[in-house]
Amino acid sequence: MGVIKNIIVLTGAGVSTASGLPDFRSPGSGLYDTLDDHEISDPMEVFDISVFDLNPRPFYRIAKYLHPANYRPNYCHYFIKLLLEKDLLLRIYTQNIDGLERKAGIPEDKLIEAHGSFATATCRICKTPYKSSDIEAAVLKQQVPQCHDNNCQGVIKPDIVFFGENLPKRFFTDQIDDFRKCDLLIVMGTSLQERNYDNGLNSGKNHLSEMDKGSKKQNVITCNTHALVDAFGDLTISSRDVKKNEGNQNTQLCIDKAETVTDKKDCRKEKGSRSAKLYDNRRSARIRDNITSSGRTRRKHNDDLIPNSKTLKRSQSLNPLNKIAAIISRKNCKNIVILVGAGISTPSGIPDFRSPKTGLYNILKNNNLSSPTDAFDIDYFRDNPGVFYELAKDLYPGQYQPNYSHYFVKLLYDKGLLGRMYTQNIDGLERLAGIPSSKLVEAHGTFSSATCICCKKSFHGDHIKPAIMDKIVPKCDRCSGIIKPDIIFFGENLPKRFYKLYKKDLTECDLVIVMGTSLQVEPFASLVDKVPSRVPRVLLNKEVVGPFTRKKRRYTDIIYTGDIIDGLKELADIAGLRDELVKVSLAAKAFCP
Repeated sequence: MGVIKNIIVLTGAGVSTASGLPDFRSPGSGLYDTLDDHEISDPMEVFDISVFDLNPRPFYRIAKYLHPANYRPNYCHYFIKLLLEKDLLLRIYTQNIDGLERKAGIPEDKLIEAHGSFATATCRICKTPYKSSDIEAAVLKQQVPQCHDNNCQGVIKPDIVFFGENLPKRFFTDQIDDFRKCDLLIVMGTSLQERNYDNGLNSGKNHLSEMDKGSKKQNVITCNTHALVDAFGDLTISSRDVKKNEGNQNTQLCIDKAETVTDKKDCRKEKGSRSAKLYDNRRSARIRDNITSSGRTRRKHNDDLIPNSKTLKRSQSLNPLNKIAAIISRKNCKNIVILVGAGISTPSGIPDFRSPKTGLYNILKNNNLSSPTDAFDIDYFRDNPGVFYELAKDLYPGQYQPNYSHYFVKLLYDKGLLGRMYTQNIDGLERLAGIPSSKLVEAHGTFSSATCICCKKSFHGDHIKPAIMDKIVPKCDRCSGIIKPDIIFFGENLPKRFYKLYKKDLTECDLVIVMGTSLQVEPFASLVDKVPSRVPRVLLNKEVVGPFTRKKRRYTDIIYTGDIIDGLKELADIAGLRDELVKVSLAAKAFCP
């Protein structure tokens, strides 16, 4: 083993499929791909906290198939247990909620269940805590458990982390020290598509790279678990569920029934069950008729909002801009939410972040940073503020003018159609276009104010403007600490206003328009998944991103790819808004391409 003494293991649903649990994303068999069998139209809804609070039944229809009572640990789990017994396991970080790590004998102090577990539960109303055994019977019967403490009757939810909820504090507090200590990182059975968990791997790579400078070798392994056991052939394990194969010099992990597919009980397909019939019928139909995701039955939508079927039906010949114009023109479309990113500001001359040649992150690769995102990392800023202030001048408001996309949103506001605009941008062009602050949520902050990172003294944005223009680090006049503009860096919380408004805004809106964003930065990227399935979601972007890339998109999703300004001009023409849009831009005495 050499110098390897501290191993971190990152696992996802893929390590549990051998125990009979469905994973989430595998085509055909993944949980997200079979939710139609449970009368759930959008895969993400079943794990969305806002949807759960409105209707917990969809979750409890499938909770049975994820509950640890139905499954046993397998080869993967006992391999990790083996590392523990050899005193090599520093920590296991798991996305899984099935509790099989606990069943395998891995203690809590070595285990971080990033997405929670069924081990405990909590009433959503009175917050009374419950044990897993208190709700197990209801979960296995696919019933919604209710709180009986003081006749509360609130819904009890297992302490698994839903979309819209924070990950456990321990996930964030332990990972920094863990990854600095670890000698080897093993990643198993995960798609690494959940951002906070993905960031854990990136954190691990960064810290391992730091150790590399101190003469430690970087070790990151992603491979088959059996291959790992072969690589550690000298290890043995004392678990009563694991036996050594005397006929082989290498240790073999023989788990009773865990590796025998025919012995596993597949709870999703219990003979005679309604779900089994639905699954078999659905599968036969797919094979026979080659049905695609776009042709499957979906939940009934709100006909008062959505145009008639001729207007919205899926057709390659129908211009998506015609669909958008038809929705905007309807009398019942009165509350539009806009989600935007750096892509709407590039026509004004501001560089975006991720474009391959012109993006800021590409430019920052030449600054000797371990990662371009370090320039916007709060911990890195504390030690090296000069890197940020080298490029802050190019981002500072006042040097650029709003463009067609900003004035399109302003026109929606003037017509009483704008519910709220959520922006990732820190350039202030929305304000310059005349969109009032009451209709704005600047999710990633603003240059309009600043704060000393030491004594927390507040400053007006103009106070640090001269320093920014001269590329100098501004210092506090009270304590000589570094002043930082109130833009949100990686590692900082988003503004309270973001969390206060987004649930109400997105559940009450009639239309959501997404423009100029890669949908890669959380939690902003998840907003589009908070939109109820009845509400049309529009993407105006250079490329298809986020949930719009899924094979099973919502029936009401509308996608336009291409130049955003050209698309908005055409949309304005179709909707009869071109003249009004020109007047809005001229009234602001600003540039309109």
